Amino acid sequence: MLKRTWITLLCLILITSMLLVSCDNGKTPDDDTSGSEEVTTQPDTSKVVQLLKNSKLTYQKIVYPSGISEKLMSEITKLREDLYDLTGKRYMALSDANPSNQPIKGTNEIVIGDALRLETQDVLATLNYRDSAIVFTETNILIAGYQDSVLTTAIRAFRDILKDADNIEKNEKDISLKWAGDIYTRYDSYPETTITLGGVDLKEYSIVYSNSESKNLADDLRRMIGRTYGYVLPMYKDSTKTTEYEILIGKVDRTECKKFYDGTSALDTLDYAVSLEGKKLVFAAVHSYTCSKAMDKFKEAIKDSDKLTTLLSAGKQSVAPNVPATVGYRIMQYNVMNPEWYWDLPINLSGPDVPAADQQREYASILVDLYNPDILLLNERFQVWNTYTNQLVSSGKYKEISPIPSGHATNCTPILYNPAKFTEVASGVFDYCRTSLANTSEDFSGLRLMTWVVLKEIGNTGTEKSIIVCNMHLHAVGHDAENQAIRETQARYIA
Repeated sequence: MLKRTWITLLCLILITSMLLVSCDNGKTPDDDTSGSEEVTTQPDTSKVVQLLKNSKLTYQKIVYPSGISEKLMSEITKLREDLYDLTGKRYMALSDANPSNQPIKGTNEIVIGDALRLETQDVLATLNYRDSAIVFTETNILIAGYQDSVLTTAIRAFRDILKDADNIEKNEKDISLKWAGDIYTRYDSYPETTITLGGVDLKEYSIVYSNSESKNLADDLRRMIGRTYGYVLPMYKDSTKTTEYEILIGKVDRTECKKFYDGTSALDTLDYAVSLEGKKLVFAAVHSYTCSKAMDKFKEAIKDSDKLTTLLSAGKQSVAPNVPATVGYRIMQYNVMNPEWYWDLPINLSGPDVPAADQQREYASILVDLYNPDILLLNERFQVWNTYTNQLVSSGKYKEISPIPSGHATNCTPILYNPAKFTEVASGVFDYCRTSLANTSEDFSGLRLMTWVVLKEIGNTGTEKSIIVCNMHLHAVGHDAENQAIRETQARYIA
């Protein structure tokens, strides 16, 4: 009997591992700079530029686009330091954000990247995605480009020019830069393949979004297309304007999208569709997570015209897990803090709810309803999730096992089971956090606990089975000897 019980437990652990659900909506700056480049200087734009005149700065601030990477921000900081060393004056560094979210005229500025400045937009119109330019206009210095890693290199090149004493003229109150000419760096390793949608070159399309979530997806698609093919597709909110050829991300305000959200052909919760509707390429999905999966399919298919044709003609698809028609027990494990972006939330985990937590709860509820598990194991269920789990219990669908040991505020690894299928025989919690992780950086109250329960199957008298269910969230640590010892201690206590 004991052997059979342990075999059942091992099977449960294996099944639980296979059913672990995860999603990643994080946004990662593109750092790929591989390939060949051509650097040219335009001597007809050479000039002597005053950086300091009568002890006053000519260019008074550095303007950069919002949302840049830490690496690019670090390079801008170094540029400010170099300018201070040269002029003895402090330069302000400001984001380009403005109420209209449209390009404006700027004067006496050093403008970085694709910031919202009219002169910058004029230069960007001459560049492909991986190109950069250092340009002196009548009133501004432009270090223009789209890709953070490319801009980092361009700023570093400009800093080297400033540090070269042969390029600098100084007197008591003035400092001038001898500018040899505007510098253009062009990436020339794009594939020669032309991508067409409905017979129209992809570069003729604009990307349209409707809210902040779909904008993140639109940014990601634009980066992928630019990095791979060099096209820099215009991108805008659906309420601002309409163009002839558009890529529509999510539920945007366009006629071509309506059939995917209204009527008998509307998409279900975890469905998506990638469809060419006349002159509009539609990425339709109810949730941003599902829409991101549709875009992943497109990114793969765009490399092969046959695959792209198949995808565009496939109609409605789904990211729903493939649930067998007949199973012994449905067991689902879910880490509610799994998406990387969740860790960036400025919240107190025991404090009030925030919109992002609501979105994550909504997604979890979708999966729970879809899979309909008999046993639900949650990891990192902090207080902001109590409302959701309380609803599952109050509805009568589940009973919760989450004993709280002494010294803890909560139990972040609860077990929920279907009372129509099981009765509880015994339950408890093992506090390996206090025993194996004391005084470590992750000795969080309620986080490192193992909750266990013995459940008896409800059935005909004499044929009921008992199973042991354990739920734990092991300490994620590094590979040094001390952390290896922590892992081994955890394993011994759990065993």
